[in-house]
Amino acid sequence: MLGARQQNRAADPLVSTDLLIPNDTASLVYIDCPLPGSTFYDSLKNDQAVWRFTFHHVEDDLPEGLVSGNERTYLRHFFDRLTVNPWAITPGGGDQDVYVLAYARPGALWAAFKTYREFEGDGRQNRELVQRQGKSGVPTLGLASEHSFNNARHREQLSEFHGDVEVESVSNSAHYVPDKNPE
Repeated sequence: MLGARQQNRAADPLVSTDLLIPNDTASLVYIDCPLPGSTFYDSLKNDQAVWRFTFHHVEDDLPEGLVSGNERTYLRHFFDRLTVNPWAITPGGGDQDVYVLAYARPGALWAAFKTYREFEGDGRQNRELVQRQGKSGVPTLGLASEHSFNNARHREQLSEFHGDVEVESVSNSAHYVPDKNPE
């Protein structure tokens, strides 16, 4: 049985995994993530409001060079804008330090940005798998953050890949649900 707790962008490979080995997947939970290959993702990927999709996609390690040494400023930007209560991830210490130290490790920025660089390939693979073998029948739960840009279309995008979809809105939350509203 495949067991995974995947946060944020790491959810993308679950579409392919679920379709490729459905007998090894009991259920899936997606938390507030636009899925490459979905109509919603395609309409969103070039929107200036989500500039990070384009920025992280740039090749030749430009994003890594610009963010390296500035991890705290970079992360604070997201914590301030993609949360209901930006102070829930303590600035200048505690929670924020965990993220800063993780992103400052050798290779961490490259790995984080590489997930964005794979979006187009992931999207093609997701669409091809559904076209070839149909939607997944594995029970799928979408947890949509109440204050996220993704909330209104979470069911729609999950239904493009999965036949058995349930969606719940997580109140008093935005993008970082496991950190901000884990219950």
